[in-house]
Amino acid sequence: KKVASEQGVDLATLSGSGPGGRIRAADVFAGAPSVAAAVHGAAFTDIPLSSVRKVIAQRLMQSKQTIPHYYLTVDIEISKPLTQGAVSYTISIFFSYIFSCLRKQLNQSSSGDLKLSINDFIIQASALTMKHVSGVNSSWMESFIRRV
Repeated sequence: KKVASEQGVDLATLSGSGPGGRIRAADVFAGAPSVAAAVHGAAFTDIPLSSVRKVIAQRLMQSKQTIPHYYLTVDIEISKPLTQGAVSYTISIFFSYIFSCLRKQLNQSSSGDLKLSINDFIIQASALTMKHVSGVNSSWMESFIRRV
């Protein structure tokens, strides 16, 4: 129901492909209005799927839908392991110092208009990665892979 409301799809118009005619997320996505326009000015390449890739995708989807899954999360305090290894600790101190200096310099040069945080650097690194490593910025489109 949540996916249908997010996609703007009326559940009454769909027929389910799940057990007992249940409507699955894949049915909702298939019934969602397609967005044909990509990002303005962004070029993309459509890569056809090989038969091996199609089979792998079908099996992965089948296992995700039929086999029970559970997710485990763990919180790790990383400061102690960093202090135990001399090399790791030295590298960590070095990058921490470089990052701190860069951040201070950029914050001071902005004349108080903005304040940079670690999130700003992570977002910038992610954007540059997606721009330069095209495999990271790809979408599965049922019959092909769209690489931006």
